[in-house]
Amino acid sequence: MADPIERALAELRAVPMRDTTTPEPEASTCPIGCTGDDRGYQRHQRTGNLPACEPALEAHRVFTREYLREWRKRRPDYHRRWRAQQQTKGGAA
Repeated sequence: MADPIERALAELRAVPMRDTTTPEPEASTCPIGCTGDDRGYQRHQRTGNLPACEPALEAHRVFTREYLREWRKRRPDYHRRWRAQQQTKGGAA
């Protein structure tokens, strides 16, 4: 009669092992391996690796357009007040 430990080991040996190799990460065209979104653009800026890769640059453009559109809605008279302030300083605006 087999020992319970030996039986358990025999059962474990019969079970196929899972593939433990991790898949290779996809090769990025970007030398710093950025994510291709606005965070990736920020990473390019922070590391000084410029010009930024095209996917990150385009994502940043889209983000900035949307941000400025909302900013202008919240502050509709900003430029008018800024020009008035510059004229009171004596600057030609």
